[in-house]
Amino acid sequence: MATGRRWWLLMALAGGWLMGWAQPVELVVQPLFGNKPSLNGAFPLLIEVRNRTGNMRGVISVAQEGFNYQREYLYPIELPAGARKQLIACPLVEGFGGTVIVRFIARGIAVEARQQMLPIGQEDSLVVGVGDAIGGLQFLRNLKTRPRVQVATHYYYSSSRQQGGTYEVAYCRPELFPPSTIACSGVSVILLGAGAERMNGEQWRALLDWVKLGGTLIVPGGPGALYLQHPALRPLLPVQVQGLGELSSLSAVGMFIGRNPPSGKATVTFSQPASGGEVLLQQKGVPLIARRPYGLGAIVFLAFSPWDQPIRSYEGNPAFWQRLLQLVPDLPPSYYLTALFQIQTGFQDYYYTPFSPSPARPATRFNIRMPAAELIIGLLLAYFVLVVPVNYYLLRRFRALDWSWLTVPLIAVLFVLLLGRLAGDLYRKPLSGEIQTALIMNAGDQTAYAVNSIQLFFPKAGLYDLRFERSDMVEAGLEQQRFNPMGGPTRVSTVESEPKRVQGYRVRSLSLQWFRYTRSVQLPGTVESTLRLRRDGAMWRITGTIRNTLPYKLRSVQLMLGGYQFPLGNLPSGGTLKVDRRIPMLHSSARPQPRSYPPGYYWTGEVMSPSLEGIAQQLTRRWGNVPASVLLIAEADQPLLAPEMDSAFQHTAQTTYLVALPLRGEP
Repeated sequence: MATGRRWWLLMALAGGWLMGWAQPVELVVQPLFGNKPSLNGAFPLLIEVRNRTGNMRGVISVAQEGFNYQREYLYPIELPAGARKQLIACPLVEGFGGTVIVRFIARGIAVEARQQMLPIGQEDSLVVGVGDAIGGLQFLRNLKTRPRVQVATHYYYSSSRQQGGTYEVAYCRPELFPPSTIACSGVSVILLGAGAERMNGEQWRALLDWVKLGGTLIVPGGPGALYLQHPALRPLLPVQVQGLGELSSLSAVGMFIGRNPPSGKATVTFSQPASGGEVLLQQKGVPLIARRPYGLGAIVFLAFSPWDQPIRSYEGNPAFWQRLLQLVPDLPPSYYLTALFQIQTGFQDYYYTPFSPSPARPATRFNIRMPAAELIIGLLLAYFVLVVPVNYYLLRRFRALDWSWLTVPLIAVLFVLLLGRLAGDLYRKPLSGEIQTALIMNAGDQTAYAVNSIQLFFPKAGLYDLRFERSDMVEAGLEQQRFNPMGGPTRVSTVESEPKRVQGYRVRSLSLQWFRYTRSVQLPGTVESTLRLRRDGAMWRITGTIRNTLPYKLRSVQLMLGGYQFPLGNLPSGGTLKVDRRIPMLHSSARPQPRSYPPGYYWTGEVMSPSLEGIAQQLTRRWGNVPASVLLIAEADQPLLAPEMDSAFQHTAQTTYLVALPLRGEP
C-alpha cells in the first residue's frame, strides 16, 4: 500500500515537471532593489524570458493596476529558439502599493507573473549596497532618518505618524545595476563595494546623474576599492587617492561618535584633499571621511571599508552611521522630480483636498482660452429653463402645445449655434504645445539632466502618436488622471524602445493634456564658478565670480541659499558676474513655514508648497549649519527638447537652469 502511494507521488512530481517544461515560455521577475520602493520613484525589475520553443516575436507588458488608471510599459522583444533574454523595467510607483503585473504576449502565447510591493513611507529612505558583498548593513533598519518637509502629493503613506522615518536596505550586484537614472530615482543612498568597478560606462553615467539629482553616493576605500580609479568617478572624488596603508587603530572614529573605537588594525586608502572637497574627519593627517557636493547630491569618501574588519563587526556601527548620514543630503531624486513637475504644471494633489486652496496654474504662453465654466453652466441652465417652463407656459397660453415638436428643436439649434460661436475659434486653432524644462546641473559640467513637462492642446478628437527621443521616463495621461478620479480608468501604454513611443493616445476635442519626460542633455557650454564662503562676524560672506560659457544669454540670474535670494540680473554669453553678499549664519533647525490644516486633520508633518525657493531651502537644510553649495536659478529659451508627433504642432518653450555652485572654504 505504501509502495503504491510512493509511485503515485513520483508520477505526480514527474507530471508536474513535464508540464512545467512543456510551457513554451518561462517568465522570471526579480526586484533589483527589494520590494519596498519609494513613492513617486521607480520600482526596477529584472525580467528574464526563457524560450523553450521556436523563434517568436512578442512584447513584454509591465503594468501597475491603479484605482483610476493603468500605466502600461511595453517592451518589444525577439526570442530565437532556446534563447534567454533579460531586460530591466522601471515602472513608477503610485498609490499605496499593490501588484505589478508582468506579461509576455506573442502569437498564441500569453504568460503572466506578478510581483507584490509595499512602498516605504514618505519619510523613510532606501539604501542600496552595490557590490559583491550581500548583508552587513541590517543595522541601518534601526536608525532614524532626519525629518523632511514633504512635497504635497495625492498619495501619502507612513508606517507611523511621528516625524522621521527609518532606513530600508537592499543589495544589488554590479552586473544588474540599472543603466537608467530614473530606475534609481527612489533611492536615497548608494554604497559601493568591491566589484563595483565591473559596471560599464552607461551604468556609471546613470549613477552620477542620480547623484546630480539629489542622491548620496558613499565611496569606501580599503583593499577592494578598485572602483576609486574609474575615470568617471576619480575626478569627482573629494580626495586625491594615493594608495593603501595601515593604521594601528581607528581612534578618530571613536572620537567622531563619542564611543570606544574599533579594535584592531585597519587597512585604509591614503589620500589628500582635492579641490572642492571637504574633510570631515582625519587621523594623523590621513582623511578618513570627506564629502563633496555634486549637483543636488553629494559624494562621500570613506578611507576604510564598512564591509571589512574592524568596521564590519564594530559595535558602534549604528552610532557611526547615524552621525555620518546626518552630514549628507539623503533625499531621493524622486523628491525633487515631484516638486519640479508640480512647479511646471501647477498640480498639487493634496490627499485631503476640501481645505486646500486651488493652486494657481502657470500662465500659458500660447493663446488658448477655453469658455469659462460659469458661462457654459449658465447657458445650459438657460436652455433648460427656456425649453421646459418658458416654452410650455407660452405654448399653453396661446393654446399651441402641438407646436412643441417644432419649438424645442429650434431652441436646441439656437443654443448649439451660440456654443459654436463661443468655441468655434478653438476648433480652428492648430495643435499647440508649451514646453517647460528644468535643467539640473553641477557647475563646470556640460552634462545636465532635463525634467520636461509639455502641455498639449488638441483641437480635434482622435488618436495620436508621440515619440520621445533618448528619454529615461515618459508619463502620459496626467491631465486625465487628475480630473477623472471617479470615472473610467485611464489606460496609457508607452513603448519602451528608442525613441520611446506613446501610441494611439486617445483625446477628446478641445482637450488639454500634460506629458512628462526626462533625459540627459549634452550642453554646448556650462556655468563656471569660484565662490568662497567665510565668516564675517555674525554673518556668512559669499565672494567670487560666475561665468557663462554657454553660447546664449541667461536671464534673471539669482542665487538662492536657504530662504535668501540674491538677484544678479542677466548673464550674457561669455560674461562674468562678481558676487559679494552677506547673509546671517544659517541654523539647521530653521524650518520652512509648514502649510496649515484644519484642526483634527491627521497629518502633523510639514508640507512644502512646490517652488524653487522651497527646493533651495530644503537643500540648504540638509547640509547643516555650514552650507556646502548655493543654487543658481536662471532662464533661457534653449535647449528646445520637444517630442515628435505624427501631426505637425506649434510649440513654445521655457527653460529654467538649476545649477549647484559649490562653496569653498577659506583658503
